[in-house]
Amino acid sequence: MAWLLFAAAVIAYTAWFVVAQLSLPPEASARYWAGRIEEVGPAAASAELGQFLSGKDRATQHIVAHGFGDALYDTAGLSGFASCDAQFSFGCAHEFTGRLIVDHGFEDLGTLARSCPSGASSTLCAEEIGHGAVAYLGYDQTSLARSLALCDSLADLLRGGCFLGAFEEYDERTMLDAGTPPSPSPSLCDAFSGDEKIACMSALPQR
Repeated sequence: MAWLLFAAAVIAYTAWFVVAQLSLPPEASARYWAGRIEEVGPAAASAELGQFLSGKDRATQHIVAHGFGDALYDTAGLSGFASCDAQFSFGCAHEFTGRLIVDHGFEDLGTLARSCPSGASSTLCAEEIGHGAVAYLGYDQTSLARSLALCDSLADLLRGGCFLGAFEEYDERTMLDAGTPPSPSPSLCDAFSGDEKIACMSALPQR
């Protein structure tokens, strides 16, 4: 039943996404960005995306970033995820992670995590995985626990970032893009310990 509901949500989202794309100029389409990724590479295309969306309204930014994530997934594969970033309400990471989950379930999240760049950028990359897991599993506490379990399966250097991203998404609902999220109580963090509790407490001030 859960997978049927998930599939229905994916179909509804796909219909919304197609309609939204049709209302935007050609430069905003996933097809356009697939061409740019092939021509100049993922990193340069991502920089062009930022320039194109500068000054656009938040809804347009998020929709186009979704299209870029779609194009990146199809054109560059798992290695392209490193070119997603936190801009535009994590639209690129949302689409990329969602496509991966739809195509392969959750078994490839570890492979996705290994495509994260080394150094400071690896934490942000892991955060994006945490955001994506919560966005696709759901915003109730049972789904949060499942997302944290997925984060816990990642390598040590990425686990904390993934935990933080999961709690941020649970708190802020950035990817849901549905207005002001409810304010979670700090007592939520009492249910956790260790690195999970640290991440939970770190996420609260960012609401």
